[in-house]
Amino acid sequence: MVNGSVIHNSIGNEQTNLIGFNDKGQLILKEITVREIITNRIQYAVTFNPNLLVNGKPMIEGDGGWGWRMGVSP
Repeated sequence: MVNGSVIHNSIGNEQTNLIGFNDKGQLILKEITVREIITNRIQYAVTFNPNLLVNGKPMIEGDGGWGWRMGVSP
């Protein structure tokens, strides 16, 4: 989403994880469909997976198997 317009939809009508801001500047982090994104007046957003936090609780342990660890050669 950019300026309230969908610029890419690779999920069709399925739900996806989204992080974005609505028209009141509130942060939105939830599973949502494109139709709900429009209905909720999301202005700027990206989708991703998995959620890192839900209700302040971590959803993955450690580095989740991704990324580079300091002191470890790739």
